[in-house]
Amino acid sequence: MSPRKKTQEPRNDLPPIPSGERVPVRSEFRELPHQLTVDEINHKVGELVDTFSQVTDEEAHQKEVKDQMKATMSGLRARQARLANEISSGQELRNVEVETFIGGDGTVAQEVRKDTGEILLSREPTEDELQMRLPLPPVPGEGDQGPDAPQE
Repeated sequence: MSPRKKTQEPRNDLPPIPSGERVPVRSEFRELPHQLTVDEINHKVGELVDTFSQVTDEEAHQKEVKDQMKATMSGLRARQARLANEISSGQELRNVEVETFIGGDGTVAQEVRKDTGEILLSREPTEDELQMRLPLPPVPGEGDQGPDAPQE
């Protein structure tokens, strides 16, 4: 059985060992209080000031990262909601070509899905749509058989 090392409490009531009677047993390093010089204090003040700006920079960086994470989560939640809605309804929105027709008398316009022929909307035509029904005048030079036209 090895002898137990006793933890000793410091005692300040013992007399110091005279320097001529000291026998070294061991040497070690310890963290002990040490008085700073003016230069060391000034250096530490500079370090302290640097940490304030570093903290500010780090907080800004963390806020940016958190905002990015929130945006990512928001996008994922929106996608979940859209997918759940599409699954439950059995439908999704797609880009489908729609044609607009105007009746011969010009009183009705209809918007029709080109893929299924479904009439989406019947309504009165707009002024622009009515103008589009009018025949275009012939373009000068096209089909013109004037004196300068090439002869066959």
